[in-house]
Amino acid sequence: MDGDSVHMEYIENTYEELTPLGDGADVMLVKHKGSGRIAVKKRIPRESVGIYRTLRVSRNPNLARVYDVCRDGSGCVAIEEFISGETLREKLEQGALTEREVFRYAYGILNALGEIHKQNIIHRDVKPENIMISSDGVAKLIDFGIARGRKEHQGRDTEILGTAGYAAPEQYGICQTGGTADLYAFGVVLNEMLTGKMPGEREAADARLREVVKKCVQIDPANRYQEARQICRDLECAERAGGKQRRDRGERMPDGAAAGKAEETGGREEKEDLSVIPGFRSGVTWKKRLACCGYVLMILVSAVSVMEAFPNLQAVFLEAVAVSLYVWSAFLAASNFGRWDRKVFPFTILPKELKVAARVAICILLMYDGFLLERYVKVTLLHLPAA
Repeated sequence: MDGDSVHMEYIENTYEELTPLGDGADVMLVKHKGSGRIAVKKRIPRESVGIYRTLRVSRNPNLARVYDVCRDGSGCVAIEEFISGETLREKLEQGALTEREVFRYAYGILNALGEIHKQNIIHRDVKPENIMISSDGVAKLIDFGIARGRKEHQGRDTEILGTAGYAAPEQYGICQTGGTADLYAFGVVLNEMLTGKMPGEREAADARLREVVKKCVQIDPANRYQEARQICRDLECAERAGGKQRRDRGERMPDGAAAGKAEETGGREEKEDLSVIPGFRSGVTWKKRLACCGYVLMILVSAVSVMEAFPNLQAVFLEAVAVSLYVWSAFLAASNFGRWDRKVFPFTILPKELKVAARVAICILLMYDGFLLERYVKVTLLHLPAA
C-alpha cells in the first residue's frame, strides 16, 4: 500500500461523514471522531494538491483553514474548516451593507489576497459566492478549485477559467494571470458591496472609493494596484476622509467602524473590539454606561456573598464557586458572551431559535446548581438557618 493510500485510509477512519453540502456528493459535512470538530470534506482537482498543501500551513484568519489534503486514485480530497455563516452573495441579497460592514469585509478579503499572493497563489475566482461571512462577522476567502501558482516565463494561461464579470481580461487567454487579476475581481466585489451593482452599472457615491474601484478594474494589469496592501492604504484614507466629512456636518461616526481591522489587515494595532461583550454590542453610549453599572453591581454582590463565608476557608471557596455559577456563568451563558453559541459544537449547527432555547436552559441549570451549592455552604458549613 503506497503512502497516498495509507493517508486516505487515515482520513476515512478519522472523519465521520454526516451529510452532503449542496446538490452533489463532492462536498460533505464531516466530524472528527476524536475531537468532535465539524469540518468539510471536498473533492478537488488533482492539480490543486500543491495549492492546498501550501494553504494547510496558513493561519490567516481570512482564509478557510485546511486541516488535511491527500491524493487518491481519481483526484484529491481536502479537509477544510467548517465556517458557520453565509456567503457575501447571500448578505448582499438581504439588502445594502452598512459602511462598517463594507470596510470590515474589504479589509478581510484584502488580507486573504495579500497572504495567498505572498505564497505565489492566484485565486482566479474572487466573487461574492466564494467569500464566506462567518457568524462573528469575519470575511473568509474560500474555494481554491481553479487557483494556480504563478509560473515564470509562461506567456499566458493554458485554460480560460473564471466567472464572467469578475474575471480579469487576461484570464481569457491574453496573458498569464497574476495577483492583479484577483485585485481586479476585488474591485468588482467592492463596487457591489458599495452599490449593489457591477462597476459598469452604478458607481459609488464617495469619490475616493470610486477611484479605488476604477484603479482595480483597469484593463491593463500594469495600471491597476499591484499589491493588496496598496488598496488597504487607499481604503483607510477614504474611511478617514468619510469620517471627517461626517464630523464636519455634525453627523455621528458609526461606533466601531474599524472594529477588527487590526486582525484583518496584517496586524496593525487597533483597540480591542468590545462588540462581543453584553451591553457594548450596539455601540450606544447609554447602554454601555448601564452595562458598566450592572457589572459593578454584580461584582459587589459577588464580593459580599463570598465575604459572608469568612473565616471558614472551605466555605469561602465553595461560596466563590456558587457565585461564579449562579451569577457569572449563568449571565455569560444567557447573554451569549463572546458569541459562544457560534463556536461550540453542536450549537454551531443549530437554528437560531434552538440556540436561544439552549442558552436559556443552560442558564437555568447553572443558576440551580449554584443555588444548591450555596445552600450547602450556608446550612451545612456555616450552620445558618435555612431560608
